[in-house]
Amino acid sequence: METVETVSMIRTPDQRVRVFVSSTLQELGEDRAAARRAIEGLRLIPVMFEMGARPHPPRDVYRAYLEQSQIFVGIYGKSYGWIAPDMEVSGLEDEFNLSDGKPRLIYFKGRDREPRLAALASRIRESGVSYRSFETAEELEGLLANDLALLLSERFETAQPPKPIHRPRAALPIPGTPLVGREADVEACRGLILSDEVRLLSLLGPGGIGKTKLAIEVARRVEERFAAPVTYIPLAGVRDTDLVPVVLLNYLIGHGLPSTDAMQTLFANLPPDPRLVVLDNFEHLMNAAVYVSQLLEGCSGIKVIVTSREPLRIAAEHEYRVPPLGHPAAGAAGLDRSALERMPAVRLFVDRAKSVRPDFTLDDDNAEAVAEISAKLEGIPLAIELAAARVKMLSPQEMIRLLDKGIELLSIGRRDAPDRHKTLRATIDWSYSLLTDEEKRLLNRLAVFVGGCALPDAYAVTGPNDTFVLDDTVPRKTLYPTGEERSRDLPTPSPDFIDRMESLLSKSLMRVETGVSGESRFHLYESVREYALEKLEETGEASETYARHCRYFLFTGEAEWPRTWSSSAHSALRRGDERISDVLAALHYAIQEQPEYGLRMVISLGEYCDIRQLRESTQWIRSAIDRYIEAGGRDERLINIAKLELSRRLFREEKWHEFFTIVDEVEAYAQESGEKYIYVDAVQNRTMAQAYAFKLAEVREAVKAVMPIAEEIGYDFGKMCLLQNLGGAEAFAGSQTDAESLLEESARLAVRLRAKRRAGISFCVLSGVCFRLGKVAKGLRALRDSFLLVREMGDRVLLHYGLTHLALAYMTIGDIAMAAKTVGVAIGHSRRTGVGFVPAVYEDFKKLEEEAARTIGDARYRQCVEEGEQIQYEEAIEGSIAQCEALLKEMKE
Repeated sequence: METVETVSMIRTPDQRVRVFVSSTLQELGEDRAAARRAIEGLRLIPVMFEMGARPHPPRDVYRAYLEQSQIFVGIYGKSYGWIAPDMEVSGLEDEFNLSDGKPRLIYFKGRDREPRLAALASRIRESGVSYRSFETAEELEGLLANDLALLLSERFETAQPPKPIHRPRAALPIPGTPLVGREADVEACRGLILSDEVRLLSLLGPGGIGKTKLAIEVARRVEERFAAPVTYIPLAGVRDTDLVPVVLLNYLIGHGLPSTDAMQTLFANLPPDPRLVVLDNFEHLMNAAVYVSQLLEGCSGIKVIVTSREPLRIAAEHEYRVPPLGHPAAGAAGLDRSALERMPAVRLFVDRAKSVRPDFTLDDDNAEAVAEISAKLEGIPLAIELAAARVKMLSPQEMIRLLDKGIELLSIGRRDAPDRHKTLRATIDWSYSLLTDEEKRLLNRLAVFVGGCALPDAYAVTGPNDTFVLDDTVPRKTLYPTGEERSRDLPTPSPDFIDRMESLLSKSLMRVETGVSGESRFHLYESVREYALEKLEETGEASETYARHCRYFLFTGEAEWPRTWSSSAHSALRRGDERISDVLAALHYAIQEQPEYGLRMVISLGEYCDIRQLRESTQWIRSAIDRYIEAGGRDERLINIAKLELSRRLFREEKWHEFFTIVDEVEAYAQESGEKYIYVDAVQNRTMAQAYAFKLAEVREAVKAVMPIAEEIGYDFGKMCLLQNLGGAEAFAGSQTDAESLLEESARLAVRLRAKRRAGISFCVLSGVCFRLGKVAKGLRALRDSFLLVREMGDRVLLHYGLTHLALAYMTIGDIAMAAKTVGVAIGHSRRTGVGFVPAVYEDFKKLEEEAARTIGDARYRQCVEEGEQIQYEEAIEGSIAQCEALLKEMKE
């Protein structure tokens, strides 16, 4: 919801909020009626000019009405309205002017406006007031109901800053090899980042100079000086500048928060604890520097270390040029061995050489050659590491001869590159020349992975062509799982392939990390990856390798898709988080080059994007549909399943007009073509929206008509969703007994189908029904089970709904202070995540406020709410589970 301004606490003598509605009367008569229904549906009082007799002049009437109202709603169409003889503006504009200081909700219908109304719209926008657009009275009714509901939640807000929440420290990545020879640089950077004058420290230098290791070590040395954990954010795999705010949000707060305006969501959710953020590999995202500036401005406790090949050029930046390691001068002779051993570049060479050949030592025979290697490589750490990795097969003396030849021949083709870049490229080129043909081919192909890869991923994309088979026969026939999907085993790498990967790793061309499932994940060093991509283009294999990368991530995405709905949801979501950079790279390739695959990919990503609240996915689906049709795609079933997925996104974004338009189109297609699964899906999506709009009669009629079809085709998942929607509609309308049986049946189906998220939703809504029926223990068990699933999946949307029901539980047992605190937790969570309240809960909130006035008093009530607002996600979920358990124990359940 886009509220107009900060809302103060709303109170009226009779505790009924009055909502003034401003619009032209005749032109927008139907829309005014819709607005009245939305207001009355929330038990609020609509204040409208046409209501009642008026013995006074019109201006006196609407002024009096406005003075008695707490909220102003402006609804504008084409007409500016009538200007009275003694007025310079219309009554419409005068009402807006007189509403200054009140919460405002503004809505514009269509795009055609009279000039003076267009000028008023511009003035509204320039003043910072947001407004929404709508097309139909039905859409306006839904928008206004939801916006009013969330606006009312803000009556509890407080300007007090949240209290610090101390969390376990997050581990910084552990480099595969230790930092050598950087003691002076570490101390210099440590002093800078701890200085009061420095909030952004950019470690600058060419690829391979050691910026990342230096940044990690500096962060490790200073982390105890910050209350919050150090956050390390790798950016090498992020190719789209517009995704940087989402990446910042996900790393600093976590997945599952709305990303429509990721920076604002971040500012609303990030506690004020002093914290350090490391942004690694920023050089390809220079246009995103503005987001770093916004991060520093919006979060006063943050300091940032950036690694980049060039400066960000923003106001707060302090630059630190990372120098090469100290090394002997070129051509220097006569240095004794003890002096050489103290030189950082030589120390690094010896250290890395020992890692591949433990008996290696610096002696009188090889000291001069090692010194010369360090000098020729100009102290660049990655170049030295690549050279040192060769001592397993070459002595330093032999290495010098090859290296001399390599640099002489390989530097001349890059006259425009800085000297150190030439040296690094020459070293990589030299290392590359020593690979076998099979190793070269593998390295080139591995470069298409932007976020690293596990061994099976690497084998599938770079190995033999028969490592996996993408099923093109029946891509999808439903929006939800049918139970027919089968797991697709990942390819098993051959022993030869594993040997080649191990060889590249031993030659320091890539590093290895442990993934979320405990498997090894391999990452090419970024300088090596850039080089390998060039080689891949030169070989003519780039197009086929990118296509294979795309097919593989479609293959794994369609295999993972059912698991995001199942008992394996937690692990599937974590794997999705780990692979998302490559998934998105494959998706963007597919949309342009393989449109059918692009359409299939956005469908398979549906539930992941919904749980993680990736709002960008709305545009991905639109682009995929448009590109597929533009390319001549004719699979109407696939197009309509994608439209259903799009409608789910639109439901979350409350774009009701487009939502219902798309659902209408899909229903019409399904009825005409006889696609029963798709028809059930479309009705399920429609009734989901109707339930939220309190349209019980429509939901009952639709479910009654379509349920036999779901049963006929054995579509249990569709049946479960329909039962859930009808149960929710009955609950919202007050039919608690009917809701209880429906939700119990949907929960049983969800458990049988192992659909964890749907089970969590059913348990959550069922708990509220039980509390209203006085079945407290049963409700607490259902709510506890819902919270346990929330914790497992990291589902912040479901947590929000659970919190409102936990507050209801405390109301039911008469613990008004805890009910108020839990309402505060829900309000704080809503403000941070953007998840709105279901309108039905406002009657409960109103009763709680009235009961608090009679028992604990307004001051204590407000104190409890404010305490709850400070509680963050981790404490909220753990505390909610513990509270359910404690209450059940007290009841001996």
